[in-house]
Amino acid sequence: MKQRVEIPQDLKLLVKTLHQNRCSMCYEKKFLHIHHLDENPENNELDNLVLLCREHHGMMHPKNFWKIAHFNPKRENREILRLEKNNARKQK
Repeated sequence: MKQRVEIPQDLKLLVKTLHQNRCSMCYEKKFLHIHHLDENPENNELDNLVLLCREHHGMMHPKNFWKIAHFNPKRENREILRLEKNNARKQK
């Protein structure tokens, strides 16, 4: 199991700024989490980090990933995150 590497504060701020302090899926402004697209907690590269609300962050993990199609009305964002997640898995 990989060890979680703390995301530096300046990088957290940059991720939040780039995503305009909103969930990338539903644009919610509360209960935001930074998610690692490749699910590697050691990989804190900017292009591997995305801002999600608590609900969508929980859905991004493999056992719950199928739920996104049901809960997220913003199809274009759902498709982008699905493709990014699949690409990240291929690079492992």
